[in-house]
Amino acid sequence: MTEEKQDAVVDIGIKSFITAIIVIFIMMILTYILTFIIPGGSIPFWKWLLSPILVLFGEDNGSLIAIIALLILLGGVFNCLDKFGVLRILLDKLTEKFGKNRKILLAVIPLFFMVLGSMVGTYEECVPLVPVVVALAIRFGWDALTGLGMSILAAGCGFAAGLCNPFTIGVAQELVGLPMFSGLWFRAVGFVVIYLLLLLFLFAYAKKIEKPIENIMLSGSTSYYKKEKKHYYLDSKVKKLLQTFGNGVISVLPGVLLILMANSIRFIMMEGNILDAILQGAVSVIEGLPGWSVILFIYMLVLLLNFFIPSGSAKAFLLMHLLVPVAEKFHISAQLCIMAFAFGDGFSNVFYPTNPVLLISLGLANVSYGKWVKWSVKFQFANLILTAMLLLIGFALGYC
Repeated sequence: MTEEKQDAVVDIGIKSFITAIIVIFIMMILTYILTFIIPGGSIPFWKWLLSPILVLFGEDNGSLIAIIALLILLGGVFNCLDKFGVLRILLDKLTEKFGKNRKILLAVIPLFFMVLGSMVGTYEECVPLVPVVVALAIRFGWDALTGLGMSILAAGCGFAAGLCNPFTIGVAQELVGLPMFSGLWFRAVGFVVIYLLLLLFLFAYAKKIEKPIENIMLSGSTSYYKKEKKHYYLDSKVKKLLQTFGNGVISVLPGVLLILMANSIRFIMMEGNILDAILQGAVSVIEGLPGWSVILFIYMLVLLLNFFIPSGSAKAFLLMHLLVPVAEKFHISAQLCIMAFAFGDGFSNVFYPTNPVLLISLGLANVSYGKWVKWSVKFQFANLILTAMLLLIGFALGYC
C-alpha cells in the first residue's frame, strides 16, 4: 500500500466494497425479476444493465448529482486535512481537553449529528466525518462501533426525527399543502426521546467496552502540533496539494458507484412500471384496516419501500398523494401521516444493506455489515417500538 493510499482518510476497504457491490447487485436482479412477475411490468434488458448510468439522466437527478459532487469534494478536502496533520492536531487537542471527561463527547457528538440530520437533512454529507469520529472514539478508549454510533447512526436518527428536514418533512408538507415545517412541537418531542434512547444505548455499550482512562494518551499534543505545523508549510505546494486532493477524490469513487447502483433500483421499478401497482395494492390494504392501525401500516409501508428506494424526497413524491387522502378517511391528520413517513424513511437508512451511505461508512470504519447488524439490531428494535408508540400517541391526541 502506498503512502498516499494510507493517508486517505476517506478510504473504502476492498472487502467491504465487494460485499456492498454484491448485495446491491442482487437487489437489482431481484427488482428486474419483479418486472416479469407483476402484471404490466416490463423493462428492456439494456436499460436494466445501464441503469446505474441512466439514473443520472432520470427524475430527481439534480439532487443525486449534487450529493455525488459533494461527496467527491469532501473526500478531497478531508484527505488534505488529514495529510497535512490538521485532523491529527484536532484529535490531539480534543483528547487533551476532554480525556478526563470523555462522556461529554459521547453525549455531544451524537447530538451534533442528530441536529444536522434533523434540521438540515444531512446524511450522505456526513460520510467524510465518519472516519474522524471513529478515530476519536478509538482514541478515547472505545471502538469503531461506538464511533459509527456517534456519527452515522446519530445522523440517521436525526434525519428520521425530522424537525425541519427539507428532504422529507419539507417536501412532504409542501406536496399536501401544509405550511412548511408546521407541527414542530410533536416532532420535537420525538427528537428528544429518540436522542435519549440513542444516548442510553451508546452509554451502555461504551461502559461495557471502554478502556481505563490511564491507557489513553493525553500528552504530546503540543510537540506534535509544532512538528505538523512545520510539515504543513514545507509540503503545501500547489502540486502536492492537488495530488493529495486527487487521492482523496479517488478514494471515494467506489462510494459513488455504490450510490449510483442503489439509486438504479428505483429507476428499474419506475421504468419497469411496477411501482404504481405495488403502491395501489398497498392502498387497497389500508382501506380494510381498523383506524388506529392505519398509521402503523403507513409506517411499515414506507419502511419496506425504503429497502428499494433510499431517497426520501423521491418516496414523498410517490406516496403522499396516495396515502394522505386515505389516512384522512380514518381521521389521521396529514401531519401525523408525514411523521410516520419520516420515521419509515430515516431509521432504516442505517440498517438496510441497500443503503450505500451505510455501506460506505462501514467500509471506512472497517466494520462488516453482519457485525453492524448484530450490534445495532437491539437499538433498531427498541426504536421501532418507541416510534410506533409515538405515532399512536399522536393519533390519540389528534396531532395535526
